Amino acid sequence: MESTQPKFVNENVEANQPVETKGKNLLPVLILTLIVIFILISVFLYIAARAKESKVLKLEDQIVQVNSEIKAKDQLERAVVAIYGQVTNLDTVLSKRNFWSNLLSQIKSTTSINIQLQSVSTSDLSKVQVTGKAGSYASLAYYLKSLENSTKISNVNLISSSMLQEESTSKIQFTISAAVSESIVAKAASK
Repeated sequence: MESTQPKFVNENVEANQPVETKGKNLLPVLILTLIVIFILISVFLYIAARAKESKVLKLEDQIVQVNSEIKAKDQLERAVVAIYGQVTNLDTVLSKRNFWSNLLSQIKSTTSINIQLQSVSTSDLSKVQVTGKAGSYASLAYYLKSLENSTKISNVNLISSSMLQEESTSKIQFTISAAVSESIVAKAASK
C-alpha cells in the first residue's frame, strides 16, 4: 500500500513544515479588505446623510405649516380686533340713539308748519346746531321762542339769518345754536 500523503513538488520540504509566504500575497488581500471597509463606511454615511436630509425636509415642512398657522391666527386676531372695534362703534351709536331720539322728538314738537329743517348736528352732546328755512321772520321768532320754552333745550341763540328768494316766494335761511338739557345728555352718557 502506498502512503496517502500528498506529494509536494518540492521534495526538499517536509509535509509538516509551514509554507513560507512572503508579503507578496498579503498586500492585495489587505488592500481589498480596506476597500470593502471604505465602501461599507461610505454606504453607512450616505444612508445617515439621507436620513438627516429626510428629517430636515420634514422639519422644514413643519416650519412652513407652523408659519401658515401663525399667519392664519394673526389674520384671525386682526379680524377679531376689527369686529370688536365695530361692536364698540355700534355700542356708541346705540347708546346715543336715546339721545338723538329724545332731542329730535323735542325739536319736532316745537317746529311749526312754516319751518323747514335742513340739518341738526352736535359738536358734543351738550350743544346742538339747527339749520333751516322759515317762511317769515315772524315764524322764525316764534320758533326761537318755542325752542326756548322747551324743557329739554335752553340758551337758544340765532347764529345767522338771511333772506333767500326761492321761485315766487322768499324764505329766511337760519342757523340756531342751543344747549341740550342735562337729562338728555345724562341718559346718553349712562348707556
